[in-house]
Order: sequence, then structure tokens, then C-alpha cells
Amino acid sequence: MNKLHLTKLAVGALLVSMLAACNDDNDTDNDTEETDDSNAETEENVDESSEEDTEDSEDTEDTESDDSESDDSTADSDTEEEEVEEEIEDINVRITFTGDIMGHQPQIESAWDESLGQYNYDPVFEFVAPHFEDSDVVIGNLELTLAGPDYPYAGYPMFNSPDELLDAIENAGYTMLNLTNNHSWDTGIDGLIRTREQVDASSMEAWGTYVEEPESRVVYKEFGDKTFAFLTYAETFNGMVDHVNNPEYVIQHSNFINETYMLEDLEEAKANDADAIIVNMHWGEEYQHEPTERAVEWTEFLVENGADIVMGGHPHVLQPAELIEVGDNQAFVSYSLGNFVSNQRFESLGNVYGETVARATENGVIVHLDVTISGDDVRLTDVEFVPTWVYAGYEKTGSYDYAILPTEDFIEDPRFAETYVDRITASRDHTLTILGNYGIFEEEIDLELGTY
Repeated sequence: MNKLHLTKLAVGALLVSMLAACNDDNDTDNDTEETDDSNAETEENVDESSEEDTEDSEDTEDTESDDSESDDSTADSDTEEEEVEEEIEDINVRITFTGDIMGHQPQIESAWDESLGQYNYDPVFEFVAPHFEDSDVVIGNLELTLAGPDYPYAGYPMFNSPDELLDAIENAGYTMLNLTNNHSWDTGIDGLIRTREQVDASSMEAWGTYVEEPESRVVYKEFGDKTFAFLTYAETFNGMVDHVNNPEYVIQHSNFINETYMLEDLEEAKANDADAIIVNMHWGEEYQHEPTERAVEWTEFLVENGADIVMGGHPHVLQPAELIEVGDNQAFVSYSLGNFVSNQRFESLGNVYGETVARATENGVIVHLDVTISGDDVRLTDVEFVPTWVYAGYEKTGSYDYAILPTEDFIEDPRFAETYVDRITASRDHTLTILGNYGIFEEEIDLELGTY
């Protein structure tokens, strides 16, 4: 019953009381009592109505409160869904490899900057540095030592370069340097140790050689909640140390190809639940565009025991890349990335190895490995090859001016004479031909990692 209806009843009762008073004064008390009773009843009705209204109001408030709580619950639910979506968002990781960073005598002489009164290698890497900007890890093979000025700066056969080379490598955007190769021991144990210490003092991570025997030879990197394991080994040390007859000593300071040690490291990586295992190998025969039989056997051994990606170097020329399958395991392999920078080229080697091989030593490649982490799924989803060519322009001073050029960036560059443009174009075409000899460019890259 609403308030309007209750008011009409109260007015009616009052009129009845007034009429009764006019007709019979003697009945006033009774009428008054009746009126009082009527008023009381009316008041009771009004009170009941008020209580009902209060209850209705409370019910309305409760309903509104419930609606508000429902809205809050919906908002919370939406927020939780958004948080879940954020939690499962894919993580993209780019790992970049380059080939051999050499330090021949003409490179050392070219790097001297008279105006600065010191060596300056920054121009060498100026044009490739932008290609590293989107990478999470950039890895190069430092095929020389940094033994310091107490040893003469020298190129082949005993490489020792100024520390300023390391500064330029760091400035270019490298994050990790592989130090185990056939020139690791060129300046003895002192040079090996100082090289490691110089890299340790930089923002980059050293990989493959040690001041003293390490607790682990495996480098681990975290991306989100996933762990990537990095392993590296060299086939030979140019006779500077005897890793065959004295392996216990050599392994304390540098990793080398030995199935026992490699298996130990692979098993360690798997025991640590590595979600991807990446191996860098320094192997093969110089100036050959095909991997050696032993390199193929070692690749199969690595993949059989859990390696997902195998990247090679040492031949100073490029070799093919491919996807391989060993048992239930698959892997991406690039057998040799060639020279990234050196003085090996047609002008210096043409009379020794012939034009074809000599020109091939000028060519290199940047390899971008794109890995996608989606929940528990870790996959190699793309491989990008960026061909490079080493420019060595002859200066009036009698030295060369070195620069690593991404070929696609410079084929149409008006700064170069037609002769250089032709060489850059030929370099690019040769690089893509060699890399594709095993059909990598016909493959769809979608490789699940960590399936050991």
C-alpha cells in the first residue's frame, strides 16, 4: 500500500468523526474514541507503510549495492582476464651471430689515428652497428689476443691487437665474444688470460676461455622464465698447446672439441632444464666452401645429444646453412659464417689462392636468429641473413681504410665508384649462393627448441 492511499483513508476517518460530533454531542466521547481509534489505525497503517517504504528503500539500496558489487566483480574479472592475457603474451628474442673478427697487420696500421694519438677502430663497425640495435644477444668470434703493449702488436701468425679494437666492438653493440679458437694461445697463457680479463672488464660477456678452471663451461641466459644455454669449442690451437696429449691442462683455460667434454656440457645444460641449446664451433678446413666430414659428424653428435642451433666458423669463407634431423631431434646449422673483418681479400691473396677463393674471403654475413617464446613453447621462427663485404679503400698515406658494409645498404650508394658497386653486388650474390647450397632458402623456419 502506497503513501497516497493511506492519506485518503485518514481524511475519510476525520470527516466521519466531525459529522458524528454535530449530530450527537452526548456521543462525543465515543466518537472521539472512535476517531482516536481510527487515527490510531491510520497511524499504524502509516507506520506500516513507512516501514514498508523503508524496507523497499533498503531493498533498492541492496539491489543497487548488489549491482555495484556485480559491476565491481565484472571489472575485477575483466582486469584478471587482461592480466592473464599479459602473462601469456609472446616474448620475442633475437640472437645475432657474426663471423671471424681478425686483426692483420694492415688493419692495425690503418686503425692508428694521428689526430687522437691512439688507435681507433670505430669506423670499421660504423655501418653494421645499426643492424645490431634490435638484437638481444650479439655474438662475435674474436680471433686474436689482447696481450697488451708488452707484446708487439702483430697480425699473422701470432695475432695481438690493441685494446682499442675491443672498445670498438663494444661500441658497435656486441654483447658476447667467443674467445676459443685456433689463435687463443698466440701470446701464450699470459695473453689468453689478459684477453679474458679485458673482455670481463667491458660490458660484454667472455665465452670459451678462462683465467682459471671454471665451475661450468656453459653460459646461461634468461629470457622471461626460459633458460638458453650457450656452448663453444675449438678444433685446434695451431700447436701452441697440446690439447690432445695434455687435455686436462688445456681444458682449464680453453674449450676444445672433445666428445667427452662436449657431452658433459650438454648433459649439464639438459639437467638445468635449458629451453634452448646453442653451440658455436670453430672447425673445418680453411678456404673451403663445404664442411669437412668431421664437422658433419660432430654436428650430428651435438644434435643427437640435444643441440638446437649450431653455428660454425674458422674456414674464412662462407659455407651452407641447413635444417637437419638426427633421430628425433632437429636443428638449424650454419657451418661457417666466414670473415666478418680481416685483411684477407683479392689484393692480398689473389696470387696465392686464386681469384675465386681470394674474393670469397672478403664476404661475410650477419645471421639473426628469431626465437618466439609462447607459454611453454620455444621455437626458432625465422632466420635472417644479412650479407656483408669488407671495404678496404687505399689511402694516400699508404694504408687501407677498412669498413664492414652490409651489401644491400650500399649497392646503390653513389659514394662508390662503379668498380666497387660491382664488387659489392658480386659479393652479395656469392654469399647467398653459398648459404643456399643446401636449400635453406626453400625451408619454412618453424623449429621447436629444447625437445631433447
